Amino acid sequence: MTQMYDVVKLVDQETKRIIPTTVNLTTAVNTKPYPLQDLSDLKEQEAFVVRDILYCLQGNEGDYVRFSKNFNEQDLRSILEGPDYRIAKNLDVTLKDMTNRLLKYGKMYYSLTKFVEVYDSQFYGATMQRLCNEIRDFLKEHDQIVLELERRFMMDPHFSIGILNQLIEESGEKMRTLYEIITSLNEVNRSNLATVDDVFKTMLKTIKEDLKHDDSLYMQTELNNKTRIIKGGIILRIVQDKMERIRGDQTRFEALKKTFDRISLPYIEMLHKWLTFGKIDDPFDEFFIVEQSSKNTLINYDSKFLLRKNYIIRQFEHRELQRKVLLTGKYLDVLRCLPVDIVENDTSNHKIESLETDDLFFYVEQKYLRANKLVTELFMKGYKFLTILEALKSTLLFSNGVFLNDFLAHSMSDMLRDKSKASLSKIERNFEKTFRPQLMATPRSKLVGNLVNINVQSDNLYTFLESILNIQQIDAEEVFNSSDLNSLKRYLNKTLTKNTAEVVISPLDNYLVYYLSLNIEFPFPLNLLLTNTIITQFQLVGRNVMITNVVEKLLESSWKEINYQRFWCFNFPNRSIRKWILRLRYLHSNIKQFVSAFHLYLSFDVIEGSFSEMETQYQHFASTADSDFEKYFVSLQKWLNTMMQNSLLMNETLVQISRRMFEFVLTFHTFVMSLRKNLILLDENLFDQYASKLGEKQFDPEKNRERVIKMKHIINEYEKKFESSLNTFVQALNYYSRLESSSFSVLAGYLDSILKNRK
Repeated sequence: MTQMYDVVKLVDQETKRIIPTTVNLTTAVNTKPYPLQDLSDLKEQEAFVVRDILYCLQGNEGDYVRFSKNFNEQDLRSILEGPDYRIAKNLDVTLKDMTNRLLKYGKMYYSLTKFVEVYDSQFYGATMQRLCNEIRDFLKEHDQIVLELERRFMMDPHFSIGILNQLIEESGEKMRTLYEIITSLNEVNRSNLATVDDVFKTMLKTIKEDLKHDDSLYMQTELNNKTRIIKGGIILRIVQDKMERIRGDQTRFEALKKTFDRISLPYIEMLHKWLTFGKIDDPFDEFFIVEQSSKNTLINYDSKFLLRKNYIIRQFEHRELQRKVLLTGKYLDVLRCLPVDIVENDTSNHKIESLETDDLFFYVEQKYLRANKLVTELFMKGYKFLTILEALKSTLLFSNGVFLNDFLAHSMSDMLRDKSKASLSKIERNFEKTFRPQLMATPRSKLVGNLVNINVQSDNLYTFLESILNIQQIDAEEVFNSSDLNSLKRYLNKTLTKNTAEVVISPLDNYLVYYLSLNIEFPFPLNLLLTNTIITQFQLVGRNVMITNVVEKLLESSWKEINYQRFWCFNFPNRSIRKWILRLRYLHSNIKQFVSAFHLYLSFDVIEGSFSEMETQYQHFASTADSDFEKYFVSLQKWLNTMMQNSLLMNETLVQISRRMFEFVLTFHTFVMSLRKNLILLDENLFDQYASKLGEKQFDPEKNRERVIKMKHIINEYEKKFESSLNTFVQALNYYSRLESSSFSVLAGYLDSILKNRK
């Protein structure tokens, strides 16, 4: 059957690719078929129609069976769907019914042929090319069957349309299966023409689904998993869906399973390389894990590799399995960047040959355990990670008081200066002279000692915390119900606002002590565990400890002032002055007890106590042969979260109370240190000795009486303010200890004992 074809070029409007294809020109040949109404013999009609059907079974048209007028060979969608046929109207009804039944194979053959022409390209990936190869092989087999049928038609006088129908059925079943698969692929490809709003809705859907699960896998999921091209995992999933639908038909199922095994070989190879070497060998973008490209060598590994949900096949639907596959490759990728021979450490030669095998889950588990073992040994034994954490505790959290004490001994004069007027270069010199040398002198702290630096943050600690804790809560349902990107923007503009209530700005807010922080950036691969977020948590807790240390040392200086300085030790004849000094000393003692109790609570109950728990956990993990490396990070994050919470840094009310308490203490300290002149003016003998230095002309008893009254009033106000503030603090701690953390009750107990002593 000689056919006439022409080559035309179609443009895929979805991908803008130019696709060369062929067009059947038999319709253009000026032939005039014999009129069916002139054929009185049904056998003659059948012969003419069978000849046309044989043409149509190879995607062509004949004299009495033509393409539908609605079929457009210049339209990509039309040729991929395949043509419908119209049959000469004078054909016998019985023959017409049988012809219609057979013409569906012609439609499917045409569609499969054009599908291969359009999609057999690297542009659509290796999996698609293998599917096209399967279709091409089938079409060759089908062509041989049609040629045999044509031979019998020409040679066998008893050959009929009924025999043709019976003989074509065997290959027809496989043709129907392949046609249904490519029809699904075409539908998916058309539906993937995503607008901005489509992408937005897909992103929200992905987040909403992932947040239903109590894990962090959603943080490692590609939010926009709409793709314009059907590739790899999408193709395999569609084939699997078809396999599931025909599972009851054992013959069809087994045939399709063999096809699936062959087209999934590139996917299996990618999976093997990922699980064995941590390498994404995916030149055509087909795998369900994608590597984010970045010029930053210190890229956060939480976002370097992401899951693509629509590329996930049935075998990896379970979230725990997704997690294990993702983490296995991520761990190995870390090792690949280091002088570690991953191949040499792979004792398993097992490699799966089919995704449908029961060994798949065992295979993933073995690779996961191997990767865990390698990366755990790297961090825990090679880098001695627990030792690094101990050094961070000593450094950023100041658990080794010697380091901080020496530094503050040289820098206290700058701590209560305005940050804009303080000498930052002096602070840095003092740090280099006192803090760093002590770190470097300790073998366990050398790495941290080389990397740590002191800097001035842009935000006051308390202002920074309040700005985070004061953000209005977002209603998740409102977000997920947003119909498009603009509606989400409108909602966020309305809700993501900081509290606009007026904030009282105190001169104390600019004290340098509120802005000082130690900073450290770890190199790869330590930055995989010690991320920027982790270091920031260390810094916040450490800044809180530093402020407490500074305030405590200031109170020590003012305590020495009121107990040992000669003016304070002077035996004033006026009994009310002596009594006033005793009251001041007692109040100072209570305030000093408060700061010491707070410091004790932070250093021992919060930092040392929680670190000891984490250390025990780490030792337990190390003794477990199949330890999950992720547990180390989870344990570290839990420790820091617990410290943040128990340090009162995650509750807006407690942050505000702490801030006001320390402002009160600093104000009181400043007041105490300014009283020397007043003491001299209160006694005539002292006045006579120091009058020339004070610039006062004469001793004024009347003025002194007013001073004493005023001083009594001030001490009364300080006592009331201290008791009231401390009582509020204790009540708040007891209240939130029932809601958030029982550790608050420990600090409440320390502070309550101070209140009871005052009574």
